[in-house]
Amino acid sequence: MTYTMKRHTDNYSSMRRLDRVKTLVMMLLMLMAAGVGEVWGQTVAEDGYYRLQNQNNTTYYLCPSTKEWDTDKPYVTTYSNSINDHSLWKIQHVSDNYYYIIHVLTGKYMTLNDNPMDEINANRVHLEATNSPNDNMLFEISLNGTNWNITPKALTTWGYDKGSPTKYLNPFQGNKNNYTGENNGMGGLIGFWTSSDNGSKWKPIKIAAPAPTITFDNNANTFSISVPDFESTGVTIHYTTDGSTPTASSSTYTTA
Repeated sequence: MTYTMKRHTDNYSSMRRLDRVKTLVMMLLMLMAAGVGEVWGQTVAEDGYYRLQNQNNTTYYLCPSTKEWDTDKPYVTTYSNSINDHSLWKIQHVSDNYYYIIHVLTGKYMTLNDNPMDEINANRVHLEATNSPNDNMLFEISLNGTNWNITPKALTTWGYDKGSPTKYLNPFQGNKNNYTGENNGMGGLIGFWTSSDNGSKWKPIKIAAPAPTITFDNNANTFSISVPDFESTGVTIHYTTDGSTPTASSSTYTTA
């Protein structure tokens, strides 16, 4: 993708305008390097793109199931050697240690099911498209050594899920080498179990965003930013023109 923006002509000299453009480019690079979300500050997980490797069997990665909780709302499972678009996730910090977990290929949010199956530790999350994420889409990420434990924020508010110990995302009855689950559609689909179980441990493998190419055209008084397609999704570039640091709510480049 290539974006072109015409530099504003004002009373400053050409050198002054060029300095402003260079400052803008540096801020863009900082925002892209940090991922969408906060540029500054430390949290348990950094915003960005990840594959989540299950530590019950390290050849298995988190991905959508072909079995659905409801129409266009697939369950989540693990699949062996799923090193492809289906296993790519975007982690977006919201507040404290709470995050949105978004499937990059579809843009759907991981969501806590509000009507569990007969086995309450199985089939507990699905993917759902939304323009207004709610509390069922907030997940707490905590460290377990170098791995992550992940639990829905809303889980502790439900009667049958209250109490100790807290339970975390875990493939019910272990990893199954298919996208649909087994044992009446439950086995292998993501449910919950305790943090000490290896199935509740996820190794975050961060995937770097592609570096942009910036081209200046002094004759046309423009500069262009080209970004390679990233895992079939593309990258959003936010910018400011007043010298402030861009955020996810800043203006977005559009194609020329």
